[in-house]
Amino acid sequence: MKTSAFLIILILCNTSALLSESISHLVRDVNPWLFVALEILLVLGYYFNKAIKEIRQTLDFDRNHLNLLVTKSKK
Repeated sequence: MKTSAFLIILILCNTSALLSESISHLVRDVNPWLFVALEILLVLGYYFNKAIKEIRQTLDFDRNHLNLLVTKSKK
């Protein structure tokens, strides 16, 4: 959850850098395609983070109601 929230914050900050006029004056000399590429990487990172989290939840083994019968072997 923390990683997802962090990635969403980064995506919003990067989008605001693309769209904001005041910030664009600060990054005037930086190629805007760099921000577009960074935005794509952040969205992909968010997607992979969500996919890995869902896979981990799917593969999690519930051991709460596992009944094991342990017997001693006869010698």
